[in-house]
Amino acid sequence: YITDVETEIQKRGEISSVIKKQNDYYIGFKSSGLIRLKYQPDQKIKYITQSTDIACGIFCLVKDKFQDIIWVGTDGQGVYMYFTDAFSIQNTLLNTPAYQINNPVRALFLDNEQTLWIGTKGGGIVRINNYSSDKEPLTSFNRISAANSTLTDNAVYCFAPGATGKLWIGTENGINYYSYQSKQLKEFPVVADNKKVKYVHSINELNDTTLWVSTDGGDILKVIFDASTATPTV
Repeated sequence: YITDVETEIQKRGEISSVIKKQNDYYIGFKSSGLIRLKYQPDQKIKYITQSTDIACGIFCLVKDKFQDIIWVGTDGQGVYMYFTDAFSIQNTLLNTPAYQINNPVRALFLDNEQTLWIGTKGGGIVRINNYSSDKEPLTSFNRISAANSTLTDNAVYCFAPGATGKLWIGTENGINYYSYQSKQLKEFPVVADNKKVKYVHSINELNDTTLWVSTDGGDILKVIFDASTATPTV
């Protein structure tokens, strides 16, 4: 049993098509439009009726195989493409007493351990453990800075996953990486043309021995390194 639609049938007439999309139901009426039965999991009455902008007769409803769309065949008004916005926007505010960060956020990365890495320009890194957009993120977090770690600079511009259990980190003053095996943050010094590579804004690990690095100084570098040791060297 889903819900009683007797009132809608008395008002709109015969039902021509019913389709389920996620937890909602869409009901097309032969001569008087399309309605949506919206699921309310937290309410005593589990479904509420919502009207749509489609008011003409409905012949058929078909779910798209690849997209979040319902195709609506109508009586006299052609085909409608009906979709609902499946996205929501939530804030994780960093200028709160807990985080105390007012610097611009320049990099974000959510890893396979559900750890959210937030790189800031001047405030180092905020690392939030067990991050989920469905709950308040202030569960467990720590701040990584040049003062309490080997982070080369508090201006952090990029994160890039590595295939050998590493997270590459580009900063104003060079490159770091976080080892998931040792749970440590380490510096990865790179020298090109007898100068230390700085102002790292993008990193891409091509394979387990090759990094592509771009800098704010206009340089693109191909870095070949030895990944067979515990501490890789260029």
